[in-house]
Order: sequence, then structure tokens, then C-alpha cells
Amino acid sequence: MITQFGSGGISLIFDKSAFQIFSRDEMHLLYKYFWINITPILIMEILGDLAKEKKGFETDSKVAEFASKLWGFNSSVNTFYLDLIAAELQGQAIPFYKPLVDTAQPVEMSDGQIGIRIHPSDERNALDRWQEQKFHSWEHVLSKEWRANTKAPELLITLKEKINRSNPGARNLVGQREILAAFDSYVELKRDSNELLQLLIEQFSITTEVAGAAFYRWETEGKKPISAFAPYSLFCLRANYFFQTCLQNELIGTRPTNLLDMQYVYYLPFCRVFVSNDKFHDSVVPYLMTEKQKYIKGAELKDDLKRILLMKKQLTGSDLRRIENEPPENPDSVMYRLWKDMLLNWLPGRNNVVTDDELRMADEMIRKMRQARPIE
Repeated sequence: MITQFGSGGISLIFDKSAFQIFSRDEMHLLYKYFWINITPILIMEILGDLAKEKKGFETDSKVAEFASKLWGFNSSVNTFYLDLIAAELQGQAIPFYKPLVDTAQPVEMSDGQIGIRIHPSDERNALDRWQEQKFHSWEHVLSKEWRANTKAPELLITLKEKINRSNPGARNLVGQREILAAFDSYVELKRDSNELLQLLIEQFSITTEVAGAAFYRWETEGKKPISAFAPYSLFCLRANYFFQTCLQNELIGTRPTNLLDMQYVYYLPFCRVFVSNDKFHDSVVPYLMTEKQKYIKGAELKDDLKRILLMKKQLTGSDLRRIENEPPENPDSVMYRLWKDMLLNWLPGRNNVVTDDELRMADEMIRKMRQARPIE
């Protein structure tokens, strides 16, 4: 597992409610200004549209249209969150604020330098196929089954009833901050026991093999508090408790799609900016973010992108080249404020033109990487 991060400098995740409102030109600007972290749940939601009833459009072409906006340029497909939990429990460090991919391979170049070659993931290959409306028959079947299983109206009603029976005391908590404070107090109380590790294994259906390795590691590494032993896994456990207790206290509703929207939350640690148009995320995401992250409404970001695109039409020469590389210097712009807050060394208007020598060096490195020998 390694981080994949490029020139964008700021990692951004959007959910489907935000993603689908951006035009291709607006998306193009996003890829220039950010490193886009594509989550597996977004890809599944797009595939789920294959099974939609046709109402004046071909579902295949709609999925192809969505896939065509998820480019490989300045983007990653993040590793599935359950795989990350399993990896961390077995001792792998999980860094925050950057995308994590699991398709990397060490290589040795002709001059002896060691590098990392990142292969396209299965999800990336699927997105490339979908752009050409090439779907496997099993993808149509999966789409129908996934839609039927995730859109069932009783899903969250049943879950809410189960939570009320198993943890009736949590119904007395008022507000999101009180819920999180209650969980944090519980974590502190249990910091020296394996109870939190056991709860995590149960909540996320961790396999017996991984659970055994996790308990062995916890015992042999001095029984560390879970916050030090598995910080990402603790984040997921905290988010899960938060979701369930908000549901129990009617801070969020029982709309079945809320369960899908919750899956985006597990990827929050791998971005600096999270973009959504969903009311569920309004009630959840801001409370689980750190001071290093920003939550932006999709409609607000779209308005900003539209203004920048209009500005581009009026520019030429160096002014146009500059806006291709960085947001315009406008304190009212969402883009500008994000860059100003998150890129501490950014100087608006600085000359970012790549020299011929730098281009030659980049071309040479690409050539050596293509010819590099995989390290077994």
C-alpha cells in the first residue's frame, strides 16, 4: 500500500450527488487544481445506474458519460476501506490526507535506481471500458443485485430497531458533538483493554485469520491503546458508532441511501477536501473532519468553477496560462481560499513555467521507468 499523489497538491473526494452536477469543462478544472481521489463506492454507485429503469435515456450511455468524467490524469482509485482496516490490523501504517493504492510494484531502472510503478487497478480498467460502453454481462447482473440490496426501504428501519434493542442508553444523547464525546470517553476508559479491538473485529466482520494476527500483534507490541495501534481502524469504528447513534437519536433519517452515503465517510482520512450535495453528509461529515480538512457543498463549488470558466474566455497569453495552473487571485473564490489555506508555500502569480531542461529530465525518467525491471 502506498500513497499516490501528484502535482495537484490537495486531495479531493466527491460523492455522486456532487460529481454528477459538474460538466466536463468544470471537471477538467478540478483535475487541474486538485488530485482527485476516486472512491470504490462512487464507482459502484455509477455501475448501479446500469440497472435503473429507462426514462428517456439509455442507462449504458449514462454510465459511459459518468465514467468519461473519471479520468486517470491527476487521480487515483483509493483502496477499499475494509482492505485498509485489515492491512492496518496486521501492522501496515496507513497515512492520512492522501490517496492510498495497492497496485504498486517496486522496479529497478537501468542505472540501478529503485522506483515504484503503479499499475491500473481493476476499477480503473473498468472505468476505461465503461467509457466505450463495454460492459461484461456479470456487471449488468451485479448492478441489479446491488441496487436491489442497497435500495430496500426497510434497511435502516431494521437497523435502527436493532440498535435500540442492543444499546438503549445511547438514545439519551443529544447532538452530534455529545455523541462523539461519549465515544471518545469510552475509548479512553478502555484504552488498556482489548475490548475495542474485539468490537472493531465484530463491527467490520474481520476474518478469523486477520483477527488472530491482530490480537497477536497487540499482545506482542505491548498492548498499545487502539489510537496508537490502529488509528485508521479507530476512525472507522468511531464513524460507525456516530452513524448508528445519530440514527438512533433521529439526527439522520432512515432513507436507505444513507447507508450508501455512509461508505464515503470511511474514506475521509484520505482527502483534504470533501465535496457533497447530500443532506446526510451535512449532518455527518463536518463532525468527523479534522482542522486540516474542508467540507464544501457541490453547488457552491460548481458556481465557482463556472465563474472561473467564464473568466478564462476573456483571458489570453500569460494570464490564460496562469489560470490553467492555479486558481485566479480572488478572495471570494472557493478555489482560491482552499489553495491559500492548504498550500502554505503557495505564492499566487508565481512563475510556474516548466523549463526545457525539466521537460527533458521528466521524459528521461519516464523512459527509464518504462524499461525498468520488476523487483520480485
